Amino acid sequence: MNFFLPFDIPKSARCIGYNDKILCLGSCFANEIGQRMQEHKFDIILNPHGILYNPLSICIALDDYMDQRNYDHTNLVNQHDQWHSLNHHGSFSDADPDHCLEQINLNIARANHFLKTAGWVCITLGSSWAYAHKSTGNIVANCHKVPEDNFTKIFIDGSRQIQALEAI
Repeated sequence: MNFFLPFDIPKSARCIGYNDKILCLGSCFANEIGQRMQEHKFDIILNPHGILYNPLSICIALDDYMDQRNYDHTNLVNQHDQWHSLNHHGSFSDADPDHCLEQINLNIARANHFLKTAGWVCITLGSSWAYAHKSTGNIVANCHKVPEDNFTKIFIDGSRQIQALEAI
């Protein structure tokens, strides 16, 4: 009995080189690959929103970079004396909301500038499950230990992923 499906992946006509700019985002796998590429001196920006797992949050992040979205205090929540963006990894969380926003907006501006000349965007997906904030209906990248009754768990099927990609 075969427990895997063998298939051939043809070699790409274009390969990543040291002269290429690479935006790498997504799951912890993106972090691992991106860190290795950084160690080998590739020109890479790695997870400007922090680690993201679901495809819709990754689409939101890409949209933020393309539009150079500016986050403000209305985009933050306070939980356990820390300010968080529900669209970002906990590495952006801070006791000072201004510092949190400064880091978020700096990374978005940097990604916006970089993306204009990037030759590659590498995306790794982690999960087809996501959480929607009940009060806004918005998909979140991270719940930051906000009580679970504030969120609805949703399964992102293929049609939702296609809609998200078409929106970008």
